[in-house]
Amino acid sequence: MRNLHWIPLLAVLAVALVGATSWAGTISLAWDPVADSDVAGYRVYYGTSAGTYDQVRDVGNVTATTLSGLDPCTRYYIVVRAYDTGGLESANDSNQVVGLPRPVVSASQPAAGEQGQSLTLSITGESFDSGATVEFSGTGITVDGVAYVDCNTLNVDITIAAGAATGARDITVINPDASFGTGAGLFTVTANPAPTVSATDPAAGASDVAVSVRPTVTFSEAMDPASITADNVRLLDASAAPVAQAAGSPQLSADRRVATIVPAADLD
Repeated sequence: MRNLHWIPLLAVLAVALVGATSWAGTISLAWDPVADSDVAGYRVYYGTSAGTYDQVRDVGNVTATTLSGLDPCTRYYIVVRAYDTGGLESANDSNQVVGLPRPVVSASQPAAGEQGQSLTLSITGESFDSGATVEFSGTGITVDGVAYVDCNTLNVDITIAAGAATGARDITVINPDASFGTGAGLFTVTANPAPTVSATDPAAGASDVAVSVRPTVTFSEAMDPASITADNVRLLDASAAPVAQAAGSPQLSADRRVATIVPAADLD
């Protein structure tokens, strides 16, 4: 919520916005009570221009309320005044508080990412403020940066840990005034599939292959160099026995997707 300070009938009142769970088109606020036995209630004045409050709500003798029916992506300026049993209002306003309605989180694009992947998400919704932060439910997703595009879009850089649990995650956008909105299950962590062999050269069963050939194996994704060894990437002869490899073989390409087998001697 958001709290206020003011000079009402005989006292000073503090008003503040409150980061409470609420719904679209709302702003929650709270304030300190006026220490005067004659206080009968409070009126909240608000508008879309600083110092101009064209809307008013009598909230009664409470010290917190939620304004509803507000326009998204619109900044509101709010003050509170106390009134006594005779209807007389305080001569002065509380401090003015300023804020957007509670943010609404609608979608993520892309809506899924693999374990171990780093990517940029476009988070869309409404009433995002410059300086907003983003959080994901659960563990294993690190937010590396948030770029404010406009009140409807944030670009969010994330890294998904290799061991992150798979499944749906909630996305929460928190504005600088602590108001927040959550989109349930908008992003899903998926398992990182094991890499596959996408091609070999020469192809399996090829004939008329030069005895000096250096076969290559192309993988579906970049490989961990530690996994590319003569025990794991092998060339088999006609009897299915592994062909001896030269020192340093196999060799992994710069993009880590192609392994080259270097036989210790020309093939028979």
